[in-house]
Formats: sequence, C-alpha cells, structure tokens
Amino acid sequence: MNTFREKVDLMEDITDYRAFADALEEYALEGIACRSSILQKAALDVLKDKMKSHVLTAFNYPTNGMGYEDYFIRSGKDTHFPFVYSKLMDLSRFGSYDMSHVLLLARQMKYDYEPADSESISEQSIREIMKWMDIKYQFSTSIERTVPMFLVMDQAPLREKTDFLREGCEVSSYAFIFWKPRNKTLLFVPPETAFLLRLSEEIVKEAWLIEEDYLDVISDELKYLGYGNLSRMDFLKKRMLIADLVCIGIAYDSPFQRFIPFLGHERGYLKATNRIVNKLLETVKEKRGF
Repeated sequence: MNTFREKVDLMEDITDYRAFADALEEYALEGIACRSSILQKAALDVLKDKMKSHVLTAFNYPTNGMGYEDYFIRSGKDTHFPFVYSKLMDLSRFGSYDMSHVLLLARQMKYDYEPADSESISEQSIREIMKWMDIKYQFSTSIERTVPMFLVMDQAPLREKTDFLREGCEVSSYAFIFWKPRNKTLLFVPPETAFLLRLSEEIVKEAWLIEEDYLDVISDELKYLGYGNLSRMDFLKKRMLIADLVCIGIAYDSPFQRFIPFLGHERGYLKATNRIVNKLLETVKEKRGF
C-alpha cells in the first residue's frame, strides 16, 4: 500500500506529459501484476484518491463556507491527474473501471498524441468567454449544472484531423479537453472559434436531451433561415447544423464576433440565429425549473 502511494506521489511531480503517461502505464502494469485482488483494489484506490484530491483542490471545495473557484482551468502538468480522472469517470458511466482501463488510457495517452508547437486557447480567453456566457445565458448552471472543468493540453492528436473545428476540443462527462492542432497550418481559425462551437454543441445536446422535439421550439427561425424541412437530414448532421447556427447566434450578440465569420449574412438572419440561442436555453431552463 505504501509502495503504491509513493509511486503515485512521485507521478505528481512529473512535468512532461509523455513521462507521466509512461509512469501511469508502469503503475497500471504493476497493479495488474498483483495476484491478490485486494492489492489490485488498493492500487486503484490510491490512484483514485490522488485524482480526486487534484480535482477537489482545483475546485476549491469549501470546508469553512468559503466560495468555489469560478472556473476550473488547468494547463501543463496540472492537467495530468484531472485528465485521467475525467476519462476514467467517462468509463464509470458504463460500469466500474479497473486497472486494465487505466493501462488502456495510459497507452492511449502515449500513442494517440504527440508534442506540438502550435497554439491552443489561452486560460484568459476561456475565462473571458465563460464569464460572458454566464452573465448573458447562465451557461454553467443551465447546461453544466456544476463548475465547468477546462483542460488545455500541450499535445496534438497523432491522427490527421479533417475538421479541427470539431476535433480540437472533446467533451467528456466532466471536462472540456483542448488539444493542439498537429501543425500551425491546420489552425485555420482561432482556437476561440472551436471553443464557441463546442459550447454551442453542448447547448444543442442539452436541448435535445430535455426536449426530443426541440426543433419544434425553433421551427419559425429555421423556416426563416431556409431550413424548414430537415426531416431527411442525418441525425448527427442535423445536430451539427443547429450547433453552427447557435454558434453564429452567440457570436452575433457578443464581444466575440471576430471569431465567427458571418459570411455576409444580413442582420435579419443573424437576429434569427440569436433567437434560436435564447429559445433553446429558455426551453432547458423551463424544463429544469429554473
């Protein structure tokens, strides 16, 4: 037990992403090699405790009535344990996870990503956008229902991405996880654009989860925009289309217009997209009793 705790404590001091992945892989292999199920569980419990301590500390959970941190935003080595936590918690939605899942995740960290010198979104940009989204739309309480967690990773996906707008940021159950593009030429839009689009996709997903016929709520706006009949469109393409419209609507009535090209749309079109944003969020709030 002490050996496991010492190893996890040493991992906490690792600054390099790949070295951390190597250490996590080694830890998982040692845990799996334990013949005793009690020792295997002990190894997993030590890792869980460390992950939770990082997440709870970052959120500044109060024991004395003090307030929470406004947003959980981490970069560099401070993303390591929260990243593992968020990915393993995704697995736990489908049942409990064990050391074999930890090993799989460690190898994904090693072989699915690589260092990159391209730029990612800054903590300041995330904070500015989220502060405005919460003032304007109460995004954190309406959509996330908790303090959002944002992890800005210093790695790039190893596989070529055909659409960085959608691949630059993945969403787990607990975090928005930002990856760098493989090279600077792939970043054909500011990373803030990918961020705003991901927030838009979360709004559309939440509206669909709460109201399956959510398109009826915005049917007038869709007709005005030329999308009166979407019945033949693939489900995912339909969701992506609505997210694009939501993204335009958010940017139109915000300080972040420069991140979303309006491509010459007239004012009536832009106002219609903004009404879509408000109607979808009003639906979410109403269904939740806000």
